[in-house]
Amino acid sequence: MNRKFYNALEHLLETEGKSKGTYREYFANIGYMEKYFNNKNFKDITLEELKSYINYLDKEYSKTTYNNHVAAIRYF
Repeated sequence: MNRKFYNALEHLLETEGKSKGTYREYFANIGYMEKYFNNKNFKDITLEELKSYINYLDKEYSKTTYNNHVAAIRYF
């Protein structure tokens, strides 16, 4: 688990005054990404792997869900 990352993300979201809904959505979406990469440390995910994940999201999910996931990744 990327606990250090989650703590930093939580701090940023609170500092920037993001809504509770945004907070929950980002954490859920980053959690899905973590599962996709089998709990691999985020620092070890390559750009190509991330592109592959985004391509997967585009093919498997609705545009709204895709956009929500990408927003979380961008924030990350």
